[in-house]
Amino acid sequence: MILSASGWRKVFAPDGEHSASPYPAAADRLLAVGMGLVWGEWLKGRLGRTGAVVLAATDTRPTGPVLADMMIRGLESAGCRVIYIGVAAAPEAMARSGTDETIDAFAYISASHNPLGHNGVKFGTGGGVIGGSDAEDLIERYRELITAEGTAARLTDIAESAAAVPDAKEKQLTLNTYEEFLNLIAGGPGDEESRRETLSTLREALKTEPIGIVADLNGSARCLSADRPYLEKLGASLYTFNDKAGKIAHTILPEGEALEPCRQA
Repeated sequence: MILSASGWRKVFAPDGEHSASPYPAAADRLLAVGMGLVWGEWLKGRLGRTGAVVLAATDTRPTGPVLADMMIRGLESAGCRVIYIGVAAAPEAMARSGTDETIDAFAYISASHNPLGHNGVKFGTGGGVIGGSDAEDLIERYRELITAEGTAARLTDIAESAAAVPDAKEKQLTLNTYEEFLNLIAGGPGDEESRRETLSTLREALKTEPIGIVADLNGSARCLSADRPYLEKLGASLYTFNDKAGKIAHTILPEGEALEPCRQA
């Protein structure tokens, strides 16, 4: 397993790194429980209290739901309250975590651009992943946990707790927060009034000089994001393909042959 500030990851699919199997092996499921447990314990120490509120989300990799379920059980065993929104693009989860004062941290289950059978997690607070000494401390605590005597039995007991279910209302709240974040980006610097003026100017410009955008979503979490309604609200046309969440059509890599379908479109 690779443990770094940018994320923890390994091949969780039992049939190899290109496998679409959704069920990690029993030992790998326990590794995910341990990730949740150690993140929850770390947050308890950082906040000086129990009951940290953690936003959890996944990309569309097949192993995501099982790993999220196991990780959430670990978080809850550490006394955390988990808001599980299911599939969401990473910027959505980070925008919600960074602007919602009731949320203390996030756990985003993804392996970025690694092959389909890989998966992992990014840990963060305040809308960004932890880094530096914080990341090193969390990694060291995880290593201590998984090598300690009796850990397998402890994690097995936690893994038998109640299963996690995505919350559709929380997903919608996250999308709303992300749209507000997009307004900050598209509207540029300044106060709310100046951003409204900028967005109004942009909408008028797109009426006279319309643009179209082609996007190969490759079955990613972007299929369920706010991109289409937001761009269309501005006046841009968006053409997408491979746009059913979870139907990953080609390698998860933004270069070379993986870009050919979009170029040809």
